[in-house]
Amino acid sequence: MAGKMLSPEEVAERLSVSPNTVRAWLREGSLKGVKLGNKIWRISEEELQEQICCEQSVDYGSDDHEEELSPEDLKAIQRGIEEIKTGRFVTLDQYVQGKKP
Repeated sequence: MAGKMLSPEEVAERLSVSPNTVRAWLREGSLKGVKLGNKIWRISEEELQEQICCEQSVDYGSDDHEEELSPEDLKAIQRGIEEIKTGRFVTLDQYVQGKKP
């Protein structure tokens, strides 16, 4: 792994999840990272981007049912991925209001 290394907190902020969720993904192996010492994790920015871009699924837990995404949902997800890839981030509330960074 080369390039910038991110903390679980930084990854969590980018993905709008909690740092504990990121740590759980790291422990499960659904997100690749490097463990430094007993409790310190680092995730390669390139690995995170690859995971996002290649649409590798991260297990968000078991659901009793799966719902198919609408075309509008897919477009919104793609816009979010583009925002992450370009390094521009907004809060969920700002995004819903149509604000750009």
